[in-house]
Amino acid sequence: MKKNARHFSASAYAYRHDLSIHDAILHIASDLRQRNRVYLAEFDFKKFFNSISHEHILRMLDVRRFFVTLRERFVIERFLATPIYGEHEYIGPHQKTTCHSGIPQGTSISLFLANLAARPLDGRLERLGVGFARYADDTLIWSESYAEIVRSANALEDAAAEMGVGLNFLKSKGITLLSPKGLSAELPAQSAVNFLGYKISQEYLSIRPESVRRIKRHISYLIYSNLLQEPKRGHFVSDRILGEGKIDLDYPVLIYQLRRYLYGGLSEEMLRRYLYRQTPNLRFKGLMSFYPIVDDEPLLRELDGWMLACVVRAIKRRGDMWNTYFPGALPTPHGKTAAQILELRHNPLSGPLVDLRFPSFQRISRLLRRAAATYGAAAIANAKSAKYYSPNTTVSATEYSGPG
Repeated sequence: MKKNARHFSASAYAYRHDLSIHDAILHIASDLRQRNRVYLAEFDFKKFFNSISHEHILRMLDVRRFFVTLRERFVIERFLATPIYGEHEYIGPHQKTTCHSGIPQGTSISLFLANLAARPLDGRLERLGVGFARYADDTLIWSESYAEIVRSANALEDAAAEMGVGLNFLKSKGITLLSPKGLSAELPAQSAVNFLGYKISQEYLSIRPESVRRIKRHISYLIYSNLLQEPKRGHFVSDRILGEGKIDLDYPVLIYQLRRYLYGGLSEEMLRRYLYRQTPNLRFKGLMSFYPIVDDEPLLRELDGWMLACVVRAIKRRGDMWNTYFPGALPTPHGKTAAQILELRHNPLSGPLVDLRFPSFQRISRLLRRAAATYGAAAIANAKSAKYYSPNTTVSATEYSGPG
């Protein structure tokens, strides 16, 4: 990939050392924001990696000027010829079956061959002069000319046939018009387009709705598992709630998990210090490290409000269940208002102050946008962003909760 990068299209962003997912998003957003109305072509490939013709790949190696040694060519040919068996299909090491299509995923060879196979598609779109961005089998095409967008759709279908891959017309949006809300349109219109986990409009960069739903599901799971799961099962551990003047020990666990999920390894104190004093040049982690260029403040504000409301309701429900069996005063955070929970700190009878200030999508997003403006999105985003992105699914937010 490294030695052949310059032979691929500048609009092919997948699995490259010199380009990233965020470069693709910024390329699309900057171009669309300069246009009032633009035609889009969105067509999904049908089982892209499983269908690519081996004959097409070998032909590309022969006729294109890619740097591939004889040993690399030998490995590629053996790699393609070896079928993948499910556990119930495997017979033994002496199986003679070979396959003639499909690229097994999960290796560095897979990444190179996916870009190699799609190079004719990139060339066709470049010759047409339309705007496009491709990440593996995710391709978005746009143009101000309806005639050009129709020709690009035909070119996409021709390239798919050359690769041996079909188009899924039932799941594809086809040709639509991107225009601001409220304007009349002569064909199906949309005010934003989804690509690689992002929602891109002519006004802002946001998070794809499906990804927002996944984020909410994961946060809901963290709240439920920490505050409600065991009480609902009738398991009440008195040591977890120590009485008046103490703290409900399951609540700090929840706050630390939410913070870890959104911020990665940053504490609330570090985040605020970086936000108000200096912009750090470091690789961020956590969920929001995949979204360092999101600027949809209304969505971020809505997510903050939703998360706080869910936690407040869960605390109330948890307290009600405890009081059913053990009436009496409950410790922090029970009895606190939403405003108090936002800036809550616990001062124990012994030991250091416990920082329980509520995490925020808006806060981490402001820091990430500033860092991206200072050092570039690719320099500060999670280094594993491309590895976590699966071409056939939306980015899995839970992948970012770990230390890596």
